[in-house]
Amino acid sequence: MNNKRILFIASYSGLMGANLSMLQLMIELKKMGHTPLLLIPSEGLLSNELKKNNIEYVTSLFFLSLCDTSSIICWAKGLIRVLINPVFYLFAYAKVRYKFNKIDIIHSNSSVIHIGEFFNLISGIKHVKHLREFGSIDYNLNYALGKWLQKKINNWFVNQNIAISDSINKHYTKTGFKNIITIYNGISDDRIYKKNICEKRDYTNIICIGVINEKKNQKQVVESVISIIENTQKKICLYLLGGDNSIYAESLKRYVIEHNAEKYVIFCGYKKDISTEISNADIAVVPSLNEAFGRVTIEYMLNHIPVIVSNKGANIELVENHISGLVYNIENTSSLEKCILSLCEDYSLRYKLSDAAYNFAKCKYTSLVNAKCISDIYDKTEKI
Repeated sequence: MNNKRILFIASYSGLMGANLSMLQLMIELKKMGHTPLLLIPSEGLLSNELKKNNIEYVTSLFFLSLCDTSSIICWAKGLIRVLINPVFYLFAYAKVRYKFNKIDIIHSNSSVIHIGEFFNLISGIKHVKHLREFGSIDYNLNYALGKWLQKKINNWFVNQNIAISDSINKHYTKTGFKNIITIYNGISDDRIYKKNICEKRDYTNIICIGVINEKKNQKQVVESVISIIENTQKKICLYLLGGDNSIYAESLKRYVIEHNAEKYVIFCGYKKDISTEISNADIAVVPSLNEAFGRVTIEYMLNHIPVIVSNKGANIELVENHISGLVYNIENTSSLEKCILSLCEDYSLRYKLSDAAYNFAKCKYTSLVNAKCISDIYDKTEKI
């Protein structure tokens, strides 16, 4: 393995999902002797973590290349950003070369930006790109100039695509992207909080983490929990952790009030530190309509929390039904209710599923395994 200077490019400066995975990857690569560097569009929570870990970075404004094309206004705004982005790319490239000088590999951390492709075009430096989101079917994001040109840009200026799940891989393969390999995300040991496996008690805490929006489908969980409480008098409390400023979130809060369930359905908002909620959770639910990977699913598994997932996206890649968790039919809410009830009532099932899930995740989804696989990709890409 040759030690390399790797320029990562992130689409935003927050500290959620994609950036958490990238940060841990950079930390692991640094331990392996590589030099990770980062370009981000602005300062934010991510830059604070970079400073803590002595990772160099530079900020330079640029915009997303994908946009919401559901309306002419959104499409027009996206088109304007696409057309002016090259000017910002040039400024960013000048900053990067001035501060970092030598770069061996460019690593774009998202499919929603094309700045890495521009850097590859003008420098010839090999370019690796992470495909972390479906784009069109999970965030309603598309390239303003059309899918055909998006495909061509990727195939011309990306040497290796990394899909975070087979679901993502298949989606982009159908789109026409080439050179795609699947490497699952890794979770670091500092995300393992829970030490006591499935404590026995007369109430059940259910946790559901993720920004509250239609694609994450939290309403189905809320409906199921309220129905179970009303029909069985079970002592259940559902904790929803994630940004809750959307119209969808507000309608969900009203639904909870209308059913007098404020004591049982708790909106916690976004939290950087979720150790308390994770440690107190008995069951976790991932109800997403199209989950690209499910980083939080692996966190549940590593924390010995039995998890229930929908039968969509990468969920069924991570959880084997009745072996490492429960899979429910997203088209049938009663299917979710049955899964929740079975875990509420059967302690031995909880233990069995959580123990198997922990062992499975510990072998396959650690940050060290992830970093080693990606380091190998860098070596192979340089030889292309």
